[in-house]
Amino acid sequence: MAYGRGAETAVVGDDNNFAIETRDAFNNKLAMGGADVGGNLTHLESGDVVPLVITDNGDGTYQASYPDLSKAGDYELTPTVSNVPIKNAPMKLQVKPGGTNLDNTTVDFPDLNVSGQLGPTVSLRDDNHNLRFGGEDNVVAELLPKSKLPPVKAKSKGDGTFEVFYPPNARGLYDVTVKVNGRDAPGGPFEVDVQDNPLSPEQAQAVDRILPKNVAGTFKRLLADADSDERAQLLAALSALKKN
Repeated sequence: MAYGRGAETAVVGDDNNFAIETRDAFNNKLAMGGADVGGNLTHLESGDVVPLVITDNGDGTYQASYPDLSKAGDYELTPTVSNVPIKNAPMKLQVKPGGTNLDNTTVDFPDLNVSGQLGPTVSLRDDNHNLRFGGEDNVVAELLPKSKLPPVKAKSKGDGTFEVFYPPNARGLYDVTVKVNGRDAPGGPFEVDVQDNPLSPEQAQAVDRILPKNVAGTFKRLLADADSDERAQLLAALSALKKN
C-alpha cells in the first residue's frame, strides 16, 4: 500500500515524497527490505511517463519520490512490487505548477485596444513554463500617467492567465505597466493607443426612444464613460422604468 502527501497531491519542483509499505498474502506488514519496488507516473494528456525514485528503508517500507517531474496536470500514479501494481493502483493524482517565475511571464495585447474593453492578457508560468492554474497571484496594470487613472486589478481566469479590462474613460496614448505580485512583468512599460468606444447606433437610438431630447444627450455622455456590461445594464434598467 502507498500513503503520504506525494501519493495524493504533488507540486512541480518538489520532492513529492510518499511511503510504500509491503505486506504478505495475509496482509501482515513485512519487516525486511529487498523487494523489487518501482513504478511511475503517467501524464494523462500527453502520455509522458516519469519513473519513481525508490529508497529501501530495510524494514519493509520504501520511500518513493518523483523530484524530476516538470509538467503540471492530471496523472496516474502506479507504484509496483515485482512489476505488479500495488493495492488501489493506479491512483489519480493532480500535479500543481511550481511557483511563479517572473521571467516566464508573458503579456499579450489585442490588435485593437478599446476603452472599456479587454486589454492585455497576462500569462503566469513556473520555472518549467507550466501555466500557474489555481495560483493565488496578484496582477495589476497601471496606465500612466497615474494621476489620471488608478491601477486596474486583473481578473483571474483560474488557468494561470489574467485579463485586464481598460477603464471606460481611458482614451489616448498610455504607458502600461503590468505588476505581478508587486514586481514589474518583463517587457514593460508597453505603449498602447486606447481607442474611444462610442455608443453603437442601436444604443443611441434606444436612448432617443426612451428619453426626451433635452435629457438624451446628457445620458449618452454618461453611457460613453461606461463599459459594455454597464451600458447594457443601464439601458435595460431605463427600458424597464419606461414600461412602468
